[in-house]
Amino acid sequence: MNPSRTVTRRAMDRTRRALAAGTVVVITGASSGIGRAVGLAFAHRGARLVLAARSAEALRQVARERTAVHPQAEAVAVPADVTDADAMTGPADTALARYGRVDVWVNAAGVGVLGRLDAVPPADALRSWEVNVPGTLHGARAALRVMRGQGRGVLIDVSSVLGGAVTAPYMGAYAAAKAALVVLDEVMRQELIISGDHDVAVCTVLPAGVRMRPHIPARRLSRCR
Repeated sequence: MNPSRTVTRRAMDRTRRALAAGTVVVITGASSGIGRAVGLAFAHRGARLVLAARSAEALRQVARERTAVHPQAEAVAVPADVTDADAMTGPADTALARYGRVDVWVNAAGVGVLGRLDAVPPADALRSWEVNVPGTLHGARAALRVMRGQGRGVLIDVSSVLGGAVTAPYMGAYAAAKAALVVLDEVMRQELIISGDHDVAVCTVLPAGVRMRPHIPARRLSRCR
C-alpha cells in the first residue's frame, strides 16, 4: 500500500469526524463553478469561509449568500488572482488574522480550453496552464505554510477525471494541466511524510464535467474545433 495515501486517509478520517460549525475553510475560485458549490456545502455546516477569486463584486455577493444559509456560517471575500504568488498570501493571512488557523484549503480555481491540440490558440493553452498548475501551486504553498506551522490541516486540489483516469479528444491542453496536479499532489504527500507532518493531508479530487459558465469565449471555441 502506498504510505502517502495511507497517511492522507488517516488525516482525512480525523477531519471528517471533526468537521463541524466553525471549521475554517479557504476556497480559491470561489465565485463560480465547483468553488462556489464547495463554499455553499461548507456554509450549510456552519463553516467560517475565506473566499478568493478575481472578481471582487461577484465574490462579495457569494459571501453574502453563504452567510445566509446557516446561523453560524461566516464568509469574507478576499479578491486575489491565483496566478500571482504574492496575492495568494492574502487569503491565508486573512484566515489567520480573523480565525487563527486554516482547517481546510480548497484549490478550485481553474480554466478550461476546448479544441484540437494543434488548433488551440497558444495564448488559451498558456492561460489554462497558468491558472490550473502554477495557480494551484501558489495556493498549495500558502496553505502548507500555515498547516505545517499549526501541525494539521487538509489541502484539497481539484483536478479532473481527464487528469489520468480517462482521456477525451479536444481536451489535450486542459488534460495535461490537470494531470500535472495529480503528480504535484503525490509529491507533496511524499514530502509531508519525509518532514514528519503526518497530520497534514493532501487530497486530489477528480470530478467529471460540471455545468458552469465557459472560461474561453465562444468565438475562440469555434476556432479551436
